[in-house]
Amino acid sequence: MNNKYFYLLWIIPIALLSAVVYAKVDENLIEKANQPNTPIVKPKFKPHFKPPVEKHHKTKKTEPETSVNEKEIRAQITKIESDMVAIKGGCFQMGSPESEAERQADERQHQVCVNDFAIGKYEVTQAQWQAVMGHNPSHFKGDNLPVENVSWNDAQEFIKKLNTQTGKNYRLPTEAEWEYAARGLATVADIRLDSDVLDNAPPFFTGGCIHTDKANYNGNYDYNNCGAKTEVYKQQTTPVGSYSKNYWGLFDMAGNVTEWTCSAYGENYNGNEKQCSEDSSVLRVLRGGAWNLIPSQLRSAFRFRDTPDSRYFNYGFRLSKITESNLLTNEFDLKNTKYALIIGISDYNNPEFNIRYASEDATDMY
Repeated sequence: MNNKYFYLLWIIPIALLSAVVYAKVDENLIEKANQPNTPIVKPKFKPHFKPPVEKHHKTKKTEPETSVNEKEIRAQITKIESDMVAIKGGCFQMGSPESEAERQADERQHQVCVNDFAIGKYEVTQAQWQAVMGHNPSHFKGDNLPVENVSWNDAQEFIKKLNTQTGKNYRLPTEAEWEYAARGLATVADIRLDSDVLDNAPPFFTGGCIHTDKANYNGNYDYNNCGAKTEVYKQQTTPVGSYSKNYWGLFDMAGNVTEWTCSAYGENYNGNEKQCSEDSSVLRVLRGGAWNLIPSQLRSAFRFRDTPDSRYFNYGFRLSKITESNLLTNEFDLKNTKYALIIGISDYNNPEFNIRYASEDATDMY
């Protein structure tokens, strides 16, 4: 038999047998695939290594750390309270005498009495505004510069948030409180100055003249030929407390930024000066002059007015609040009695009898 046919006789049966086997296997796979929820068996094997077990150590529960920003916010808010100065109430002649140089028609002189109150030693700074409000609207930037470019409405919003955070009752000073504090003519221990003395109170807290080493203003102008023109003009705000304090220990009551009060403006004084007004539609009084203003506008009696929504880069404010007099002391009280009497009797137009020579204790104020 031919070898070719011999091999064919073996190969054909083997091929048929293989086809039957594969067909059976395929039939079993199809049957298993059609059975529901057929479990998948994963091969078992031993890992080459065991992952290390992390040991957990018991730790003490700690309070979350206060961020630097939060600490700074608290520090700024705390400083607002610590910088409030207690002012002993009293009566004084508000406004200017008719003899005062460059006085305005709305400065009618009249007697006003104020109760004890507290007022900020400094104008509210940009750092303090930032801590409460979370932003800084000022034109001139600097943490210790007074906040400016704020309206009366803005100041009210600041005060509302500050009072919520502190539980205090801060507000803007009334116009009468502001002038009383600016002049520093309050008497203490129920000492009263006679009317002749009060009627001749000087126009500035420094006496009959102002100078650019005592306040931040436009020194390119003079006042009554007194020497206020020094040609020094910084053209911007300066850090609070940079110049002389007045008799109550308050800084920048003349110059730097013009300060909002809580009082509505009355052209001839109608009692508004002694109270705060909630009416947002009326003109508000600002006091104190500013870095860009002339000396006559820094006089203690000079009055500004504007709408509550007005903002300028020379508008700022300081805080005030009602106090309980029996809980407050003022380090300047004992000195103020002497200073008030000295200021009242001084001929401030006579350089030989100027208040800065009146007492050695006063030298640190001038």
